[in-house]
Amino acid sequence: FIIALNNLFGRIEQSMEMQRRFVADAAHELRSPLTALSLQAERLANTELSRTARERVTVLSRGIDRSRALLNQLLDLARAQSTEDQILKPISLQDAMRLVLEDLMPLAEVRDIDLGVVWTSDAMVKVSELDLTTLIRNLVMNAIQYTPAGGRVDLSVEKTADGVLFKVKDNGPGIPDGDRKRVFDSFYRILGSDETGSGLGLSIVKAIADRIGAIVRLDQSDQNLKTGLTVTVFFPDL
Repeated sequence: FIIALNNLFGRIEQSMEMQRRFVADAAHELRSPLTALSLQAERLANTELSRTARERVTVLSRGIDRSRALLNQLLDLARAQSTEDQILKPISLQDAMRLVLEDLMPLAEVRDIDLGVVWTSDAMVKVSELDLTTLIRNLVMNAIQYTPAGGRVDLSVEKTADGVLFKVKDNGPGIPDGDRKRVFDSFYRILGSDETGSGLGLSIVKAIADRIGAIVRLDQSDQNLKTGLTVTVFFPDL
């Protein structure tokens, strides 16, 4: 009976790994044609077009950009769920945050969002560099996307007796209590949201956290107004 169960679990794990590889391979193969479509759309936009045609090209370009972003997140999710061993070494949270902010600061400026970091000292966590930057990038992008214009997103690091707390705090609408667990499911989006996200950002964060032994918690930023979202990732001392 035990041997049969072990064989069953082995087949299930193999099936899940094959599914993850399929998603990663499919997303990777779709990158090239989408890049080609994006270039063609740019060339078309630079030609003489009627007002109606230009509006349609703009819609087409936005759709292509959303598809490319979705593919990148699918690849991130496949990597986050991978069972392959990662190279673990002490990584500076301050350095990882700086890399992510350099990439996402232009997006925050376009959306008129005050994006900044609050810290008193640096902290080291033992993870792979790719996992850490991917986790931070998805949390910050999620905060930027759901925070209204003129809002604020703050990153902070805090050392504790048994680990490190990394927080991303915004003053957006927040997440209702009933959706706190569901938002970690792939492609789940809160009803009534006008944003066009893929619903993969927090799924990627949760998958990485589970694999590296970190803990993710969601709280309201303003307990009195019941608004805003604070995502806390606890990295225990290993």
